[in-house]
Amino acid sequence: MGRLLGQRETRDSWTAVPVVPPFPGADLTGMPSLRSNPESALFLSTVWACVTLIANAISTMPLETYRRTGTVPARITDPPLVLTPTADMTQSEWLQMLLVSLLIYGNAYGLKTGYTPLGFPRQIVLVDPKQVTLKVDNTTGAVRYLVGPQQTDRTADMWHVRGLTLPGKSVGLSPVAYCAETIGLDRAARKFAVDFFTANGLPVSILTSDQVINQEDA
Repeated sequence: MGRLLGQRETRDSWTAVPVVPPFPGADLTGMPSLRSNPESALFLSTVWACVTLIANAISTMPLETYRRTGTVPARITDPPLVLTPTADMTQSEWLQMLLVSLLIYGNAYGLKTGYTPLGFPRQIVLVDPKQVTLKVDNTTGAVRYLVGPQQTDRTADMWHVRGLTLPGKSVGLSPVAYCAETIGLDRAARKFAVDFFTANGLPVSILTSDQVINQEDA
């Protein structure tokens, strides 16, 4: 109840925001939902090819650092964060993971580590988008980032890149989620084809009756 005996009920003003927002259309295949698991769309060769092409092409481009001096950008020495965003992978691998996350989930998340004396991060460790939950304060609009099964608050260290984003929203739109209806039809057609050929083109069901059925009735 919103009110009880004329007094307003007290509730937590923070609202959880899903990584993948609601989308038009629904899963038609009986397979894992694209809303709960957008990366399952990679089972489709077309989605895999598109994500791979874009991620590989952009991640292999040179990444250079510039500082704007007046109206002219000047090339400067690349800082460690640009040269080695994460210690256990190359710059190209890091960029590829960043792009795959954006292309599938519409968002990319990373935890800033190893701060410099000036407060700048030395590295950013990318986080699985499924492990991140956003909570938005309905009053102030402030955003908190909770990570992992324990829902640890990592707001102070979170680095968040959004893809296509609607005004007033805290998360980007997932291309896979918003194309779920089209992708779902493709998956349904492929599943039907697999089921059909697995049964050698013959129905695998058996009809029974408690009545006597002769050949003519059948």
